[in-house]
Amino acid sequence: VRLRYERGERLPTLEGIVELERLRYTKAMNLSPTIGELNKPRRESVDDAYMREEYVNLDLELRMKRPAEIRNNVADVDIVVDEQREGFRIVGSDARPGAIGNLRISRGSIRFRNSDFVVRDGILVFASSEQFNPRFDITATTQIIRADIAGPMWRIALRAHGTMDAFQLDATSEPSLTQQ
Repeated sequence: VRLRYERGERLPTLEGIVELERLRYTKAMNLSPTIGELNKPRRESVDDAYMREEYVNLDLELRMKRPAEIRNNVADVDIVVDEQREGFRIVGSDARPGAIGNLRISRGSIRFRNSDFVVRDGILVFASSEQFNPRFDITATTQIIRADIAGPMWRIALRAHGTMDAFQLDATSEPSLTQQ
């Protein structure tokens, strides 16, 4: 990584390649108890006087030596840079950082309503140079078996898609059940 400044530019630019050795996120998440409430998530806002001033532009390519891990009360997933695209970059400025590129869930499970769902497919698309609010599309499945052996079994699929400001959670089942 190097800091570059050319005469006439408003700010210097921190540019280069950042290789992550290891990244693990373990903070617990609080999800709403109903599907309807999940469709109206709230994001915390950060208002810091320092963050109003810009001191440096960012153009950093992010590489991961091994998958980033999310290990908390909701998820146990590994995330990798989607190499089929142009890589993953942190861009913008120190006051308003953003990201360009795709991340993919390479393996994992999520916990929802006391059931573990296996993630079948998951993509996060970052496309803003001024914020971290990806579009995402994640599909996960589970099987539920009744306690009595003669009872039916359900295959449940969840699909979460959209952004953190506006997303949908769709549930389907075989045999058919209500959304709740």
